[in-house]
Amino acid sequence: MASYTQIDPRPAVITRRVANILGMPEPTEPPSIDGASRIHLPLINDRERGEVVRVLNQMEKQLPEVGVTVTPFVASEWVNRCPPGRETFFLAEMVTETLLDSEVDALRPESIVEFVMLGATPLIIETMALQIAFGQKIAERESKRMARGMPSPLFEGDEQRRPSVHRCAHAMVVLRRVAAFYPGKLGAGVLCVIAWLAWARGRRALAVAYLDEARRLDPEYVLARRLSGLVTTKLPEWLPTEIESC
Repeated sequence: MASYTQIDPRPAVITRRVANILGMPEPTEPPSIDGASRIHLPLINDRERGEVVRVLNQMEKQLPEVGVTVTPFVASEWVNRCPPGRETFFLAEMVTETLLDSEVDALRPESIVEFVMLGATPLIIETMALQIAFGQKIAERESKRMARGMPSPLFEGDEQRRPSVHRCAHAMVVLRRVAAFYPGKLGAGVLCVIAWLAWARGRRALAVAYLDEARRLDPEYVLARRLSGLVTTKLPEWLPTEIESC
């Protein structure tokens, strides 16, 4: 069984969107959302969902600081090199890599909650997708571009560099389970990451289905609308030309 290390809480930027969702009264029944889902996520039992709710409530009490639980390898590699002013990105990087190190049937509630909470900020969720596909160093470089208001050529699919097929495929399986715990607005960001990874692999129809679900859960989610425009108009330049008809 894998061991984990607790990283002490650090200041993190959690968007008003997340704060508003967390501040809502807990519903007595699942939210009523218009339309039928086009995707089928893994089934989650009441015990598993209860554990995630417990961790989510604990994390809410810590805000605006966030502590994360990561593998010892991730902690030893990254814990001492957090640049000032980038605490949220730093925490998200560690959580993403820890999630990628996990097997789908052994996801810890902490990892599920931390990924969704930290990823609820638009630039963070885009960086998470890039980190899965291209690794931490490239994601860090691209996040700095986006933070300055510049587009990321990699996120837009305008470079020849190929993503890691293994990391993308594994992440899609893991994130489908993560998304299954969040049938409301907080799940939209995870669905967008899955959609982008599918698009990065040339599976445009699948990407569209996940984006439709993200917009069904949260019609106002800007990233879902933006990705819908991207996915329906082009495929990444790193894909072989014979895939262009997908």
